[in-house]
Amino acid sequence: MNPNMKLWRKSLGDRGLRVYLFERTPGGNIYREVWIDGERTAPKKSLKHSDRDRAEAQTYELLAKLKGRKDAVREQKLTLSTLFDMYTESPAFERKKDRTQKADRKRLKLVIGFLNGDRDVRTLTADDVERYRKARMSGEYGPTGRSVRARTVEADLSTLRAALNWATGQHQYGSPLLDRNPLQGVRLPREKNPRRPVATEERYRATLDVADQVRMKVTWGEKPETVRSHLRELLVLANETGRRISAIRLLRRSDVLLNRGPHGSLRFRADSDKMGYESIVPMSPEAQRAVISALGRAPSPFGNAPLFPSPGDPNEPVSRWTCDTWLRKGEEKAGLEPLEGGLWHPYRRKFATDMVNVPDRIVAKLGGWKTPRTLDLYSQPSEDVLAEALAVRRKVG
Repeated sequence: MNPNMKLWRKSLGDRGLRVYLFERTPGGNIYREVWIDGERTAPKKSLKHSDRDRAEAQTYELLAKLKGRKDAVREQKLTLSTLFDMYTESPAFERKKDRTQKADRKRLKLVIGFLNGDRDVRTLTADDVERYRKARMSGEYGPTGRSVRARTVEADLSTLRAALNWATGQHQYGSPLLDRNPLQGVRLPREKNPRRPVATEERYRATLDVADQVRMKVTWGEKPETVRSHLRELLVLANETGRRISAIRLLRRSDVLLNRGPHGSLRFRADSDKMGYESIVPMSPEAQRAVISALGRAPSPFGNAPLFPSPGDPNEPVSRWTCDTWLRKGEEKAGLEPLEGGLWHPYRRKFATDMVNVPDRIVAKLGGWKTPRTLDLYSQPSEDVLAEALAVRRKVG
């Protein structure tokens, strides 16, 4: 780097609506910040290139777009397309996990495509919700052309309602984006009989018995070889911790705390948790053996290395799709029929159900549920447990 080079900066726009372009290193990638009425309205963003002319051209396009939004807000007309752009560029949206952002964008585009992007959000009614429900559940509208369940429609419309709620709390250009959420109080479709299958102990044992027969082709050694997959260890940890498969597959060597507690502990980091919470929980003896087995098989001794490396890259964790493939193969080898409505998640429900006699706050802490109330959707006591509860109930009179 030439020490005499200076950082490039440029401000474009008018008073009350400006975009700042700047370099963090001389000649490096260009970043931008958007300021409206003296406040930064979007997080600092890299343009991912160092071409100054191109950066200016992109900024003028952005300013024209922002000017249109400004006029719309002042005229008290907020279209669905404008809402989409503003919400998905907001700091609140940026704080969501990448996977969540991708899913929310997809749902919003689907709903807005049906309702018309030029539609003023203030005109939305319960009739629009009903029209969308009928079109999606009948298969008349959607990317696949197939009918969907009420739960899918609820997720789509809940994402739209979240965007509308965000807009009600925002003020730009001296005016509120939205005075009130037009869908506030409107009932969304709900699944009357949601599919929430629970894996049984017999299913778990049968799959575990054949887990070592599920193989993977490793390509990062001296030469490609076929070895047993990580299915056994993943399955044991799913059964013993109750955690989501994504949280388990993203474990790193540094998350294994063998000297903490009688059988060691596991750290589930915030960046691998759906709810964004970090927690450290003790391991059972079975979980400890599975983790020690995984440690012995991991190719890299470094603490930040994945505990379950991808068959194609030892520095990357195994993908969710590969984990799904392994479990399906294991269940096929065990002669099991697929569970309708779940693959790994039934083991999370199994954990909650197995712990039915443990206080909910303890189970929530162990399994990574945000609140004990969420367990109502997971814990499904067996008929034997229900019968036992009746047998020990206090008699009246």
